[in-house]
Amino acid sequence: MSLATLAVVGRDGAPLYLRDFAEGDNDGDLFGDEIDVAETTQQQTAAWPCNVKYQFVLHAACQRLEESLKENKWRVPGATGAEACWVGFLCLSDNLRAYGYVTTNARYITLVEDSIAPEKEQLQKARDGEVCTLMANVHKLHTESLMNPFTPLGTKITSKRFDAGVAGLANAFNSKG
Repeated sequence: MSLATLAVVGRDGAPLYLRDFAEGDNDGDLFGDEIDVAETTQQQTAAWPCNVKYQFVLHAACQRLEESLKENKWRVPGATGAEACWVGFLCLSDNLRAYGYVTTNARYITLVEDSIAPEKEQLQKARDGEVCTLMANVHKLHTESLMNPFTPLGTKITSKRFDAGVAGLANAFNSKG
């Protein structure tokens, strides 16, 4: 189970940060065919470096997150710290599990490759806890970047320190295996 993609989305639904951490060549679509990406320019790919397949799943996860927030049943009574922001599992697509984490200024969505058998519930719960910790740490990095007085609020996150911190967290998460 490894981190495939991380997205930070503003309260208005605008993407603030999007990064693909999957290893290997992922130019195929959901059915394993080649995608004609003539419509996707080099500039678009440089602006939001994320596989089209993952972007599709992220859109579905964002929609499910919105539904969960409207229902307001995602909060655990009495939860504090990272658990108070943890929405948890949002949806499953192909071999990807989407997780959500919500704060007052942003929503964090991760796609994690699912390699744990369904009957291994304890292992899945432990991995879910690791994803929660990862997202809490990304939230801390985002808060630190927002504390920079020269960072405009509600715009794309361009901080190299934030990007390097997220890359380090993703590498540590993926190395746990």
